[in-house]
Amino acid sequence: MNGPDGSADFDHEDLEFDTPTGGPVRFKAEFGPDKVLPFRAPVVGRLVRLGRGWVVRQYRLPRSAQSDLGAREALEHEVNAAVAIERAHQRGEHPGLFLRVVGHNLDAEEPFLLYEPPPPRATRLLSARPSGRRLTETMGQLLVAARVLERTGHVCRTIAPSTVWWNGQGIRLGEPYAAVPIGHPREPVGEAPWASPEQLAGHGHSDPRDDLWSVARVLYAVVSGQPGPAAEPPPELGAYPQLTALREARAFAGGSAERRTVAEILRALNHPDPVPTRDRAAPENGEYTRLVEEKRRRFGVERRPRPPGEGTRGPGRRETSEVLCPYCLGPVRYDESNLHLPTDQGEYEPFVPADEPAELRRDDMLRRAFQRCPNPSGIGDHHLPVPYLRNGRPLTVVTVGGSLTGKTHLLAAMMSEIEQGGLEPYGITAEPLSPEWHQRFVRERLQPLRDGKVLPRTASTRFAQFADGLLLTTRGQTRPLMFFDLAGEDLSGHDEATRFLAGAGAFIFVVDPLRALRLPELDPHRERIGIRERDLGDEAFAAVLSRVPRSDGLVMTPSAVVLNKSDLVRFEPAVASWLLNPPPTGRIEETLRRESEETYAFLRRHGSGAWLRPFTDSARCTLHFVSATGRQERGGSFPHGVTPRRVLTPLLSILAMAGLVEETDPEEVGL
Repeated sequence: MNGPDGSADFDHEDLEFDTPTGGPVRFKAEFGPDKVLPFRAPVVGRLVRLGRGWVVRQYRLPRSAQSDLGAREALEHEVNAAVAIERAHQRGEHPGLFLRVVGHNLDAEEPFLLYEPPPPRATRLLSARPSGRRLTETMGQLLVAARVLERTGHVCRTIAPSTVWWNGQGIRLGEPYAAVPIGHPREPVGEAPWASPEQLAGHGHSDPRDDLWSVARVLYAVVSGQPGPAAEPPPELGAYPQLTALREARAFAGGSAERRTVAEILRALNHPDPVPTRDRAAPENGEYTRLVEEKRRRFGVERRPRPPGEGTRGPGRRETSEVLCPYCLGPVRYDESNLHLPTDQGEYEPFVPADEPAELRRDDMLRRAFQRCPNPSGIGDHHLPVPYLRNGRPLTVVTVGGSLTGKTHLLAAMMSEIEQGGLEPYGITAEPLSPEWHQRFVRERLQPLRDGKVLPRTASTRFAQFADGLLLTTRGQTRPLMFFDLAGEDLSGHDEATRFLAGAGAFIFVVDPLRALRLPELDPHRERIGIRERDLGDEAFAAVLSRVPRSDGLVMTPSAVVLNKSDLVRFEPAVASWLLNPPPTGRIEETLRRESEETYAFLRRHGSGAWLRPFTDSARCTLHFVSATGRQERGGSFPHGVTPRRVLTPLLSILAMAGLVEETDPEEVGL
């Protein structure tokens, strides 16, 4: 049997994918031959007949290119953009401006997405060159398409004569194969003069006005019959009155900041806005603002003293400072007469530094040494790493959440990002606090996760141990950072395992969208895993918040709330605009505040207020969209590995509140 294009016989098999609305479907499928696409390589394309004759186009990342992380990232961006457009626009007032996406499967052995083909007898816009009323309609349609892309949080980056179809009635944009979220670091994509100068140079961050430049240049080519100069406004623009609105809006300006917005041009043309503007005065946003302002009144920044040694430059090491033992909460001071070295059998043997004459070897042994805690509470022998006692004031971070919320995966993903230099852009260097601890964490957590394995559940314990620790150096100071990761049932209890909570330095509250959100698209995942929605929040949240000190009714321990597994809701516009962008490196306070507001609004809109109790109960708290793995597990593994998303942002927020992030005011973050 010949395929729809008459070129070759089709192969036959079943094809399973998710529709744009989130539902899984399965079709009998017949596949045409692969076609190499130079502009999309290594992705290949082919025709597919679904069921009894529905012909679609498939774009697939072949098995030979699975190690190309950039290609996979681009495919994921494309899926996000195509689905967001479909959800926001195809059922709106201006249908038909985009090729419709049929489905996608990023977890398939060869990830793919499907589109309906271009309309029959469609041609390229530049070949059609509409004029008069048709040209006016075409201008409006292209501007509406750019506005839709903007309101779904994306920049197309490939609006050009080769990607704009004309069917005799109007335009249709091709697949958004190079789309990225607004604010994504620019990369050199496209060709002059269709791509904006900033985009071609790879300077700054993607802006909706990049697409405006492309729309303007395509329309100029339609009117004039020539492409015009690569980076400057065409000199004879005044000769084309059809382009007056674009000229007056400076759509041809070489810098995006000089161009007016698409919405402003549509208003100038008396054209309705195709997608309702996100209302920042919506009840959820107003509720967030009101709560923050109330906290500021109760704990104003001018009245909140800065803890000693935070946010200031000072000596990097304090050899004899007294610190709090994180286990028993008793005071402990560095004591060279009470040191021990760990053995291969897990025991401790006495160590006297003075007995080692070689200075370099002595320093190395001190890095590995532990000191027995005086243990005034008598809770059982425990030891502290010597670097914990010989540096600045320690900061302990506790991940909080019920079982299966992804706390362990989140912590492992954070540490993996730090291992790869994720904190260096913020002027922070990191090294292991205890080499033995860190090696064990790498062996048992980091490496398996990097290998695509699902990590085992955290075992219950009667004595909380640190998962791992780091020495962070920044702003002229060195401070220990240590992480607790307890099982959800231990956090919900009130026994000795949770004694340490009263002395914790910060909390990361982990929200599971499968439990917290009422979105129907999550129902198939809930059914598959056996999880139900919970309007009463997380028991671990309530238990922890009830055990920590308060002042004037509010928890004073800095915290962050993360919506983990955000990849499950990545097609929601509020999530997509954050999840696929890297953590902020500039204007950090402002960015954290905006993300907190939008995460709060999303959780409040789609879940009960109980899930936001850590924010409402805490004096200083930020909120974040996060995905520890970037994708779903299949049969106990992640077949294509993991791609963590924004996992360092909540930690960055906590470090900023502790005065460890350069160019941020620790008193402003979290408020």
